[in-house]
Amino acid sequence: MRQQQQQETILNRWRQQWNLMTWLCLIHVAPVEVFLRKCGTMGSRYPPPLATLLAIPWLLLFPVLTGAPQHAEGVYGLGALWFYAAFVHNGRRRQLERKGCYQHSRFKGFSVFGHYGYYIEPLTVTGAGFLALVYSPALGVYLVLAAVALLVNHGTIEQRDNAHIRALRDAVIEQEVFAEKLRRN
Repeated sequence: MRQQQQQETILNRWRQQWNLMTWLCLIHVAPVEVFLRKCGTMGSRYPPPLATLLAIPWLLLFPVLTGAPQHAEGVYGLGALWFYAAFVHNGRRRQLERKGCYQHSRFKGFSVFGHYGYYIEPLTVTGAGFLALVYSPALGVYLVLAAVALLVNHGTIEQRDNAHIRALRDAVIEQEVFAEKLRRN
């Protein structure tokens, strides 16, 4: 009994740490991800507003934390482009909604790279990061870390979606069993 409680405590601690890491990745990747989605396809609550709000000070502090505050213009330029791209995305999404085309509010959006975009995006961002290292070391490091954050983010979403599909499949099976019992009675 005591060993089972210890195992559950360790598992809960691991889940909390994983959730924290997922949120940190979401905060880090929010300014980059808007450039990787087709215009207007992101849901109104993706990335979550809290992650977006926390990404602003993170963008401002990142060059200082990397020890390259003299090369901060690249990261700040990314922030300015991010605000503009988010504004354009929201305008296009509203336009599509007025035409009757709605997305789930937390939908990640369709990749600009097509069906395999979620696999190509981290490679693209990594390549852009290595190219940016020449111009702005802080921006290059930010983009390379954003590629890692994208991988974590994609994996977490895939894992959550698979768990949801399993739960729905189980619910269908249970309902079929109950329906069969109801028919017999």
